[in-house]
Amino acid sequence: MSKQAGRMSQSANDFLAPLAPTIGTATNVGTGRAYNNGAVTVTFTANTDGAPATSFTASGYCSVHGVTHSATGSSSPITIQGFGSGVVTNITVTGTNSVGQGPASAASNSVTVTTVPQAPSGLSATDTGTGRPFNNGEARISFTTPATGGSDITGYGIQSNDGGYATSGNSNPLSAAGIASGTTYSFRINATNANGTSDYSALSNSVTLTTVPATPSAPSASSPSAGTDSVSWSAPSNGGSGITSYTWASSDGKSGNVGTATSASVGQEQGTEQTYTVYATNANGNSATSGASGSVTTVFAAFGAFGAFGAFSAFGAFGAFSAFGAFGAFGAFSAFGAFGAFGAFGAFGAFGAFGAFGAFAAYGGGSRWYSVGPNTLILTTNGYVQASDLEVGDTLVSADVPGLGMSFTKEEMVAWTNNPDSLAIVPNQTTTVTAVGVSNASVVVMIGNETYSGTHHLLAKRDGLAQMILSANLLTTDKLWSTQTNSWTDIVDLVITVMDHQVISVNCEPLDIFFTENYLVYDGYPIDSPLPEPEPAPE
Repeated sequence: MSKQAGRMSQSANDFLAPLAPTIGTATNVGTGRAYNNGAVTVTFTANTDGAPATSFTASGYCSVHGVTHSATGSSSPITIQGFGSGVVTNITVTGTNSVGQGPASAASNSVTVTTVPQAPSGLSATDTGTGRPFNNGEARISFTTPATGGSDITGYGIQSNDGGYATSGNSNPLSAAGIASGTTYSFRINATNANGTSDYSALSNSVTLTTVPATPSAPSASSPSAGTDSVSWSAPSNGGSGITSYTWASSDGKSGNVGTATSASVGQEQGTEQTYTVYATNANGNSATSGASGSVTTVFAAFGAFGAFGAFSAFGAFGAFSAFGAFGAFGAFSAFGAFGAFGAFGAFGAFGAFGAFGAFAAYGGGSRWYSVGPNTLILTTNGYVQASDLEVGDTLVSADVPGLGMSFTKEEMVAWTNNPDSLAIVPNQTTTVTAVGVSNASVVVMIGNETYSGTHHLLAKRDGLAQMILSANLLTTDKLWSTQTNSWTDIVDLVITVMDHQVISVNCEPLDIFFTENYLVYDGYPIDSPLPEPEPAPE
């Protein structure tokens, strides 16, 4: 056959399929592509030597889906969609005309198909609470790290269920912070890479964000009675977690914890001036400290510039003795050397001639009981409680006193002594209130802010011995066992006088020893039982 015979006319091409196109470059689209819906754009050149193509089909195999994804167009370039994220593929192109589809082009360059990340899953939100400032709650949100979509994840977005809170992070777990205390939220998150942002996850569990309490407002302070300041405050917002205690502090260095009560009775030196602050505590920690109260001056005790007589006003400022110029004939008792003839009542041994007010020794007798003043604070396992507020079943803090143990009679308690310098008493026992009684006593013993009937016993140090001493027999030279320091402390502001006053008696089991705000005391008189006369004061 001649060369001429081997040529085909154009009209003959109308009966042939197109020749294979010349492949160009395959390029990943990536940007904005949803997870597992990647796209690749491919360029090519149609072969014009043979029959022309009326359309072209670009195809590539997707190993994620296990299928070949294709797209058809009339010219270059063509974009193929639907590839799995991260798949690596090659693209070929074929031409088609009315006769049919021609052969495929050579394969393109390899291309990695990328998308936005997969949506996160498996969310779990928890409250971090501890130490968080008020109205700065934080949720920690853990999750299953999603597939990257073939491009590294650069961060995560967090949104609350109501859309009112939004933030971002780049770790797992994530932190959602700065949320109002007590707010309840669930959260959803999305992931972002160079191609864009994934869909949101499903919502997490709901969680209430808690913090420390709000700062209490400045407390109010007054001095309602001798040697006692009364401090009160309003409960602040609890930060989403119940307040477990309040701690007050005075400007002179004293402090105390009152449990969940919003007031405190504070023993202070008479005539001193101080202010008070308070902070609240919950399971997450302490609030900030309040501002200071107004300044309060503690009033003086009865019978000594001392209130019950208006600084003895009934006698015109010692009026019954005014002819002596406020005891002038005695030079402020100077004839007796500041009570000298009596040795600070010495001739009577702290009123000893009367057996510590012996003329009143029976204290009324009969079926009465005596103990602590209604406002004296008693240490319970839930903090300090005024004696008048005690109830049957309350648990008081007690101690195992060396040499007495956990079971003893009143007689054994009275007879007990020990070496005061080696004594170790730890408030690590409890005793339960079994009965509470109210009565009147005719002798009041005031030690700072605490009051007792004359028949109440306190742990004291005298003449080189530790012993339980009747309150009416106490001397200013004695030392008492301090609740605050677990050691001996000097007696400050001791006033013992005859005055009818209300007292609270407390019976406990298994121990009749318990702690007041300041001292370790004993109350072993059975309620409704006659009382023996108090022991006489030492000579």
